[in-house]
Amino acid sequence: SLILNDAGQVAGSAQRYRGSTDAGRSAWLYSGGSTQEIGLTGVGYTRGDGYQFNNVGLLNDAGQVAGAADRYNDWEWTGLPTGQSAWLYDPISNETYSMDGSVSLLTGEVYSSIEFLGDDGLALGRYTLFDDGGASLGDRAFSFTVADGWNDLGSLVNGGLNDAGWSYLARAYRSNGAGQIVGNGVLASMNGQAAYLLTPVPEPETWAMLVAGLALVGTAARRRRVALA
Repeated sequence: SLILNDAGQVAGSAQRYRGSTDAGRSAWLYSGGSTQEIGLTGVGYTRGDGYQFNNVGLLNDAGQVAGAADRYNDWEWTGLPTGQSAWLYDPISNETYSMDGSVSLLTGEVYSSIEFLGDDGLALGRYTLFDDGGASLGDRAFSFTVADGWNDLGSLVNGGLNDAGWSYLARAYRSNGAGQIVGNGVLASMNGQAAYLLTPVPEPETWAMLVAGLALVGTAARRRRVALA
């Protein structure tokens, strides 16, 4: 697929070959008359036979690109991937940042994806959390900016998730111009998932300190002594 932003930059992917042999897919960004390869291509993202697979998913007006790369164990030559790592390429720093929030100590598996990329550079997504034994604990929401780095989104809630009545935030779907974030998570008092709305406070200078509290969307929530949106 091809993605075009208002600045005339284009992001996409290309099939890779070693001679006539399929060698996966590479990600690229066209900007300022030149094309460069982006994505994750080093150790852990290259199979023993040289196979790599990067997908492009999102492009913002600042020229940042979000995508995902398949992961491989070092000893695998033709095996299946051990999950995928979300990544974000930033043209200002000319760096590609990986979003590996948790790695299974049992299998080496990682799974993460970026589901939203704002023109302000805020990336939102989800990752699979693994316990100390390597078992999956399910999805968790994360945020990333170049300035503030990677954060589990629930860790940014003022006063903590428990005080707000939530067990964890599972996914983050979108942010608006006011810095509010919508997604879904698990309330401490119920089974299944509910929608949430995160609202920032205006005082801090860095985004990582902005989250003030959680509001339950679409159903009634018990009042708690937190700054609810």
